[in-house]
Amino acid sequence: MNEQYPDNISSPTSVISMCYSSETFSDDQIPSTLVAEELQLALNKEATETELNKAIVRCKELVLNSEQCSVERKWLVRHLIELRLRLQECKEALLDPQHPRNKSSGVSRRVVKGHHLNLQPLLRTSTTKYCDHCTGIIWNVVQAWYECEDCGYCCHHKCISSIIRECAHVVASEKGCYELNICPEEGLSRQRYLCAECKTSLSISNVGEARRCDYNGLYYCSACHWSSLAVIPARVVHNWDFTPYPVCQASLQQLKFSSRIGLGT
Repeated sequence: MNEQYPDNISSPTSVISMCYSSETFSDDQIPSTLVAEELQLALNKEATETELNKAIVRCKELVLNSEQCSVERKWLVRHLIELRLRLQECKEALLDPQHPRNKSSGVSRRVVKGHHLNLQPLLRTSTTKYCDHCTGIIWNVVQAWYECEDCGYCCHHKCISSIIRECAHVVASEKGCYELNICPEEGLSRQRYLCAECKTSLSISNVGEARRCDYNGLYYCSACHWSSLAVIPARVVHNWDFTPYPVCQASLQQLKFSSRIGLGT
């Protein structure tokens, strides 16, 4: 069995809301009217704490001098947020010798819970990603973050020490085959009303909080189950049903990894 699982997954429910409505302009390209300010805004370069503070001051000045609701102001506000995040990252690096921003740390690869986590380059342009641990958005142009080369697990540098989920590579290798029982549910009471992964308490009064994974039948909180959809092998085998069903993030990563290596049934 070799189902194809989409790369586009649902985002977590706790997503940062932006103050401005999305209008047609490039997030990663500086407006032509601001090109002369590129160096002062510390754009597309590594910067020291002093340089970032100067860039923040200059960015504030440009925001105040720009027209309200203009493309320039929207870009500047977004860049100001990124500068503040970069400054915070810089301050954290000063307090943590193992922080990947410290070139002397040599921390470009970590192995945690079976994940082979590789440090991703800063200022990298890519699609929006979310941390698989805290569900927060990864500002990949300013924040240090890691990605597992096996299962695609992504997380902030600050979240590495708190990782709970085993790598899908390890889980798939140990099991050796797909779950062939259709949604083998045992009930919330069997889980003591706790999330199957992070052990967060699941409220029985709020039916929207406990989310069932159709692949393994377990219940999860919204941080561990983003309502992503996947084809369930057991439903294909028994019912020839290729309809995608909601699965937790751990199951999604297991299914995607297993489909790549051609796991048997």
